[in-house]
Amino acid sequence: MTRRIAAILSLDVAGFGQMMETDGDQTMRQLNEVLRKVVRPVVKQQGAVSSN
Repeated sequence: MTRRIAAILSLDVAGFGQMMETDGDQTMRQLNEVLRKVVRPVVKQQGAVSSN
């Protein structure tokens, strides 16, 4: 039997609420860029699968 472990990644973005209030669109672009350039490559390197 093969077992799979599910992990949940939670990002704590300092000042996220203030950033969203000031410019929500720019904040989301920056967050998505970090996910695309940093988080997803590391997840893929570990052989895992990421979702939105």
